[in-house]
Amino acid sequence: MEKMNILFSAQGMIPPLTGIGRYATSLSRAMQQFDTDVDLDYYQFGRVSKKTNNEFLLSKIRNMVNRFPALKSYLRKKYHISHGRHIVRAKNYIYHEPNYIPTVLQYPYLVTVHDLSHIINPEWHPVERVRFLSEHLPLTLEKADAIFVVSKSVKKELTRWMPEVSNKLHITYNGVDHTRYSPESCNKNILDKYNLFNKEYFLFLGTIEPRKKIEDLLIAYQMLAQNKKTSLPLIIVGGVGWKCEDILDRIKHSKNVRWLQYVTEKDLPALLAGARCMVYPSAYEGFGLPVLEAMTVGTPVITTSGGAIQEIGGAAPFYFHKGDIEGMAEHMSNIAIAPECACDHITEGLIRSSYFTWDRCASRTLNTYRDVWANHY
Repeated sequence: MEKMNILFSAQGMIPPLTGIGRYATSLSRAMQQFDTDVDLDYYQFGRVSKKTNNEFLLSKIRNMVNRFPALKSYLRKKYHISHGRHIVRAKNYIYHEPNYIPTVLQYPYLVTVHDLSHIINPEWHPVERVRFLSEHLPLTLEKADAIFVVSKSVKKELTRWMPEVSNKLHITYNGVDHTRYSPESCNKNILDKYNLFNKEYFLFLGTIEPRKKIEDLLIAYQMLAQNKKTSLPLIIVGGVGWKCEDILDRIKHSKNVRWLQYVTEKDLPALLAGARCMVYPSAYEGFGLPVLEAMTVGTPVITTSGGAIQEIGGAAPFYFHKGDIEGMAEHMSNIAIAPECACDHITEGLIRSSYFTWDRCASRTLNTYRDVWANHY
């Protein structure tokens, strides 16, 4: 049986991984585990190979570029204009771009849309990024053979924005690696490495950027401290993002708050499992992977209501309305004082999270690949 040749963009799979990078890495890894009719190649920095290039130097370069939005925008534009043209058409491929805008255009392609925040709230992004996506995304979606979206919420938003592409949309929920994320993930050696104690800290996990509303979390935490309702430290885990300087300054000058910066994928499950609860006040998400991962390890979640987060979380998290800092603080206080109040939420989270697997995401993705391949080859 002839195999499908899939060219998968690995541009985002360089540490430190963002949410999109974690999606691309986990999905490609899951697809490789299937005994399927797929021959998977990776496209990265103008080269095609059987494996990705995740060298330390590239990681350092990525960190530097992320600190300068204008440079990042310039490189993105230059890269998209030039590199994809250099691929020799040695195979019949279909190309999957997991990060919105394809670099390779000479093959039938599929794209993944993770959210539409650049349209819904453009003030959360650098002007250059908004301009780039506004210029390129409509035509990208118009010409795509298929479009993956990571939630019903994103599908609804995209259908409202571009109804003409609604027949191309395929919901492929993100997953979680249940062999790495489980209630048994807590590891004393890893907690010791960060000078943490099991169930004795609040945790935030996500990129340091305005959309995540970390400043609201700091205010809520200060309210608890002022009322002497907790002595638990607040641990912030995440890489730097756009407009992070003011947020980092607030973290630096907040008592009993620590920023661990980027934590390796190996250590993340233990940090999540060791937290008293995970607080995630993000104003908007297309999915909300940290919420799912916390549920999977049996850690209660405090997060914003509505949208994709509530679609994924169901009845498991403790919800508060966006901007309701007092509501967030009240949930944190309750869990700090009486952690047993979260027992039912923990159970619900474990049950619900079992549905979300990378194998299921990979299976649905592969089915769409087959349809596109059959239409072209």
